[in-house]
Amino acid sequence: MARRRSSKRRRSPMLLFVVLIGIAHVTSSCSSPGGGPVVTNNTDARLEVSRAESDLGRGNVAAAAAVFDKLAGRAMTFTDHQLASRVLLGRAECRLRQGDPGAASEDLLRAETRNRQVTSAGEKRSIDARIAFLNGEVDLEQRDWNGAFAHYKRASDVPGALDADRLNHRLALTAKLLNRTAEASSYRSRIKTTRPEFAALDARFTAPPPAPATPSTSTATVAVADPSAPPILPRAKWNARPATWDKDPIGKIWRVTVHHSATPFDSSDTAMTAAHISGIQRTHQGDRGWADIGYHFLVDRAGRIWEGRELRWQGAHAGNHELNAGNVGICVLGDYSSRGLSSAQESSLTRLLDWLRKKNGISSGNVLTHREIREHNDHGSSECPGPKITAFVKRYRAGTKAVAKG
Repeated sequence: MARRRSSKRRRSPMLLFVVLIGIAHVTSSCSSPGGGPVVTNNTDARLEVSRAESDLGRGNVAAAAAVFDKLAGRAMTFTDHQLASRVLLGRAECRLRQGDPGAASEDLLRAETRNRQVTSAGEKRSIDARIAFLNGEVDLEQRDWNGAFAHYKRASDVPGALDADRLNHRLALTAKLLNRTAEASSYRSRIKTTRPEFAALDARFTAPPPAPATPSTSTATVAVADPSAPPILPRAKWNARPATWDKDPIGKIWRVTVHHSATPFDSSDTAMTAAHISGIQRTHQGDRGWADIGYHFLVDRAGRIWEGRELRWQGAHAGNHELNAGNVGICVLGDYSSRGLSSAQESSLTRLLDWLRKKNGISSGNVLTHREIREHNDHGSSECPGPKITAFVKRYRAGTKAVAKG
């Protein structure tokens, strides 16, 4: 008996040590590297979101935006997909009210991605309705009446998900702007309670309905006076922010560099592409401190050409001042590490290169990829723009017909 009691006394410190280690492990698993608590069940975040949504409903946009901005960085780690969608939708609405529809579009795209993973059909449809409505608000701000009406109509497919008066007002407004008088009257008659915001919006959007779309009106080309120029969507189409003062004239243009954005992006939707380009500009101006978006032109998967930095200003795409001087930067949107260009992209890229060369007297030998210009000038290597675009550029320089492989 004495020996047994002695044995128990010897094991007790070890048992206590194991218990303490277990407690320490549990404590550390609930702490972030910075020492703060990690929301493992999303409860704290859910409370914050509800309060921020209430602030937004009361018009306290600044307070709501502060919460949504804080949570948005963590939203993609939330296990609750509905909660992540609510955070992104809340921030999108704040950005809209703060006059930044391009940033709002980016949040809506992320919210749509998370909402695909929501398992409850009812919740998914409700969030879909909010996404559609806010996309309509983005299009309304950008004066895309057709897009706005289509998004509001999609939102109306989920009865009871949204404020019916607000939705009917937007449908009435956009129908009127599209000169659909009967539809506008029908939607207007369904509004039960009018609000000051309705009258304010009606007063703001008094522009006449757009003319029927033609190649000249729908693309609003940059170089209208030059018949050889391909259609180029202007900076206003993607809601470009103004460039800052610290930029240099491009000087004599004598070469072109082709890039890819290296970020997966396959959308052919105009609004989503505009938001994506706006996001690139924010990264270049905010994170990298550049005067403007680094590229002069961007080509999307549908073959549309978008104006980036104004051509009169030197770009920020090749690596340094020496490489950017006199160098036009063209970016193909998307990651082309393993895929090829679409036939529409090849056609548009060819037309753009032909026009730039003719306009500026550029030899075919001075059309290069990002990797080539860096290696030729002993500035290290780069995988940009991927092997398929590199093959296209080499075929272009050789004057052979490009063949789409993507």
